[in-house]
Amino acid sequence: MAKITLENGMVIEGTIGEFKEMGVKFPVEEAQDTEPLKVGDYAKVVGFIGSREDYNGTIVRLDKEWSGEQGRYNVTPLGESSMASCDAKNLVKATEDEIEAAKRQQAEISRWSAIGRKPNEFKTGDIVRNGGEIFEVENGSDKGLTGAVGVRMTNYKWRFPENIELISPVEARFDKVGSDRVEFE
Repeated sequence: MAKITLENGMVIEGTIGEFKEMGVKFPVEEAQDTEPLKVGDYAKVVGFIGSREDYNGTIVRLDKEWSGEQGRYNVTPLGESSMASCDAKNLVKATEDEIEAAKRQQAEISRWSAIGRKPNEFKTGDIVRNGGEIFEVENGSDKGLTGAVGVRMTNYKWRFPENIELISPVEARFDKVGSDRVEFE
């Protein structure tokens, strides 16, 4: 027979088997279920990389275990080429969902950086889609509208940048090249 005291002070009695059937996990068993990290794994940073806390929550790839220091790895944050060192105590194995989300985020960053912009940076003249409708951004700036102020469209509706999809940047539009418009007869 085992007893569990809930946060509200209520005590529940039952066998270990009954608690397991209810989905209760015991800390000792959770520690045993965790696979040790190994080179090639993806992990999530839950502390520091070196002295940098700004990587907390970042998905990294374990590239190499330090020779002579078990539990210390050279890691590369997803989407970066530079490595850093990190103790295993500051890493947890990343789930498949976390890895996929990080890869999608990196693909989006790469797509925007290919046109020289940050994600969701829109400029006046961009062609965008929102909810099946296509608009031209009317009120952008050379610095782009990346805040939560919205992007004003030619039909005078405002949209938040994260809710619209870039179809064509203004720099790729033939009708907006330089200050001269190309007229066809």
